[in-house]
Amino acid sequence: MKLLFNLFILLSSIFFFASCNEKIYFTPDIRNKIESKNIDLRSLQYFIDNDIMFKREISSDTTKIISGKVIFENLKYYQVIALRADTKGVCTAVYPDRLMLSFEVGDNKNIVFSIPKSQGSYDVYQMMKEDIYGNPTTTIMYDGHIYNMILKYNFLPRLMIRKRVIEKQDHDSRIMKGRSIN
Repeated sequence: MKLLFNLFILLSSIFFFASCNEKIYFTPDIRNKIESKNIDLRSLQYFIDNDIMFKREISSDTTKIISGKVIFENLKYYQVIALRADTKGVCTAVYPDRLMLSFEVGDNKNIVFSIPKSQGSYDVYQMMKEDIYGNPTTTIMYDGHIYNMILKYNFLPRLMIRKRVIEKQDHDSRIMKGRSIN
């Protein structure tokens, strides 16, 4: 009986802590709700929901001075940078139609997230797949270089935030102090 009770407490604790860290997709509705409470979008912790890799061909004489993983494939050198699901990111700039996020420290290491133009207001902010002219592309400018985007799945990474950020802002609560007889 005691073992069953301890197992129940353990499972309840795991469920409680797991539910505290639930993430939700960052949508225009969520953005509006946060901004309506005068919360700066740059103060939130962001995450992405799936993996993506950036890959570019490099010359063999620059393989020693670059960051990321260097691989040798088909008699060529490639630099590969992986961005994994649940990687933490910070917002570096806010625009009416997009956000700039950074997942590592350094200049020119920002990635643009926006709502796809073909979709409605309930859709999720995702990594941009268009160039500055709105043309579809499979490349990204990152850290001063052009990389090919390699998707693990068939969709671009989407932005998420912790659900408790919204829940904390949805209500005002307090505890009554109580009264004593004078």
